[in-house]
Amino acid sequence: MARARMIKPGFFTNEELPDLPAHTRLFFIGLWTIADREGRLEDRPRKIKAEIFPHENIEIEPMLCSLGEKGFLQRYSVDGSAYIQIVNFQKHQRPHHNESESIIPEPPKDFPRSKALSTKDESASAFNIDTRTLNIDSLNDDADVPPAKKQAPSASQEKTPRKKPETFVPDDFPLEDRHYTYAGKKGLNKTETERETEKFLLWHGSKQTRYSDWFKAWQGWILKAAENKANLTPFQKSAPEPEAAPNPLVDYENFHKLRRLKARTFDVYEIDEYTSEGGEERYQADLAKYTALVEGKRGAA
Repeated sequence: MARARMIKPGFFTNEELPDLPAHTRLFFIGLWTIADREGRLEDRPRKIKAEIFPHENIEIEPMLCSLGEKGFLQRYSVDGSAYIQIVNFQKHQRPHHNESESIIPEPPKDFPRSKALSTKDESASAFNIDTRTLNIDSLNDDADVPPAKKQAPSASQEKTPRKKPETFVPDDFPLEDRHYTYAGKKGLNKTETERETEKFLLWHGSKQTRYSDWFKAWQGWILKAAENKANLTPFQKSAPEPEAAPNPLVDYENFHKLRRLKARTFDVYEIDEYTSEGGEERYQADLAKYTALVEGKRGAA
């Protein structure tokens, strides 16, 4: 089964791959996709061709031999079965954590290794290359940067403090001198500051807002309140706050409650209230209460 694999930039700057034909290099990438999480697969050229080059008339065996001679893979056998190990596969790939474990045995410890680019000494002896210029890990995306030249983090980056975590509005938000001072500079008096702060806490509490700095959030609210106050007309500034509008539903309930009391026809939930001990006193008290409420509304009308 084919799997998704990574191609690092170092693949294209590797010092050994350019010696191989383009088809062989593409074939090498294809091997990664059919290898298991350990970089192993069965050494079955016809099956490999069907999975990587199903529509091309191309020989696979010469490519496998070339990659083995260059040290990019190791061909071995265990109990009469032939397998392939991609060299340094785990170093350059990060298989998905849900990918199945390998069922292919690893190469025997005493099996003659291919000319794999695993160490400088091994690669240098295999290809007679000067170890002072050999770049063994050229498939690594950082391999083309010499260790001495890798850029160190700047002083500003090292000293950058962590961002404060965001939290919900605090239950305890006391108004201090700095709050009154800031609001006063924006044109709000003490009463207005306290009223706007209460609005601020109620609004953000209902919205489950999160901030890392609640003082700055409060400052923004006060600034907006000061702007709204400055934009009021003289009539709006002097006009008293309107009284709450009457609730027709409450008046309706009061009227029908009084009518039931006078007729002594109680709802189910009222029966125990008025028939148990002390029920008559509660009945007389409710009768007087709802009479006053209904008669008061009629008088006001």
